Amino acid sequence: MGGSLSLIIMKLLLFVTALILPNFKYGLTTKFPIQLSNRSTQKATFTPTEAVKIAELNRPSVQSAFLSVRSAYSTRSADGAYFPFRVEAGKGTLPDFQAGEDLLLAQPIDFFNVVGANRRVGDAAVNASIAALRQTELDVQFQVLVAYAAAAAAERQLQLAQSQLQIAQLVYDGTKKRTDIGDLPPQQLLIADLDLERAKAAVQTRTNEQIAALHRLEGAMGTNLTPGTTFDFAPLPLPSGIVNDRPDIASAIAKVQNAQAQRFVESLTNAPTTELQFRRSYFSQPESYNFRVQVVWPIWDHGVRQNRTKAASLLLSGSKDSLTDLRFQAQKEIESVKADEASATQSLNSFRKLEQLALTVVTKEQQGFELGGATLLDVLSAERSLRDIEQSEVDAQLAQANARAAFYSAYGQLITTKIPQK
Repeated sequence: MGGSLSLIIMKLLLFVTALILPNFKYGLTTKFPIQLSNRSTQKATFTPTEAVKIAELNRPSVQSAFLSVRSAYSTRSADGAYFPFRVEAGKGTLPDFQAGEDLLLAQPIDFFNVVGANRRVGDAAVNASIAALRQTELDVQFQVLVAYAAAAAAERQLQLAQSQLQIAQLVYDGTKKRTDIGDLPPQQLLIADLDLERAKAAVQTRTNEQIAALHRLEGAMGTNLTPGTTFDFAPLPLPSGIVNDRPDIASAIAKVQNAQAQRFVESLTNAPTTELQFRRSYFSQPESYNFRVQVVWPIWDHGVRQNRTKAASLLLSGSKDSLTDLRFQAQKEIESVKADEASATQSLNSFRKLEQLALTVVTKEQQGFELGGATLLDVLSAERSLRDIEQSEVDAQLAQANARAAFYSAYGQLITTKIPQK
């Protein structure tokens, strides 16, 4: 597209110089003054991947989710620790009542794998926090990719408007010169003047749109852009993956895991607890030492265990149903974004073909003008049609970029990711 635009500028410059202004030298060194933003002082192209990485480093929401994962690891380590070793000691005013109670060392024994069940609950919580982190990263990534595409499109639209302004200025100057010497009627100058004013207004509009798009991208990235930053509008590669890569599916799987672990924990509500104890009674007569096995068994809990286990089983059943529904919805979402992306790509390819046809029309109109078979209005009309197609092509590129950003979200794919370890 950039090559075709350059070709148009060169051809218009040639016929304006050779035919309209045979005795007037005009070059591109004289340009209409355009007030641009201060972002044009440098050139620092960066890619969508770099924009996402910057957002991950600067967005507090990502950092918060990252810390939540670290917290989940610590909680799992604490909840999954083995039963503590206990020490009891005391001395009263009546030693006779303290016999056998002066010093006690106790270690509970996990015969029913309660610790293992608590660890599985912690594992599910860790998996849920990782899924939440990935969801946060996906949300931020989608925001950045959409804002990046909008900024890239705004930059390209501004370039098209500026190029059109250059052409309109050349045509106006050439028409004015010939009108002044009487070669063209004043109506031709009016037409050229209207086209020039329209081009000026378009540049100002596109400049404002670019500034707004840059601010939105800065908000998505959580930082200010370097002045003069330029964008890579090349399409992202299509992602691939499986449904379980999606963080919402991973979160639902974690809920099922948590419900399974909780059901096992609740089934041990009235299980007997066992302790190995060592006693030293140095105030007794004589001083005594002994080992003891302590067993505590709540044989009647008034239905506590039964109801807790039932509640956990119902939660497990509901979690599995939710997981099944989410997988179905995720598959349909993937099919939907595939169709959107295919439609956007087809539209983009169509506009690219139309651009070549419009370029051919512009070339023919220029040749006809040179031979006297076409008017200046015919040339401007053909060039305006080409410009409209090029702008529509940029819009199609933007639609494709947005569709591919949604594609990554639908598949749960991250351009870059970081999962903290314990």
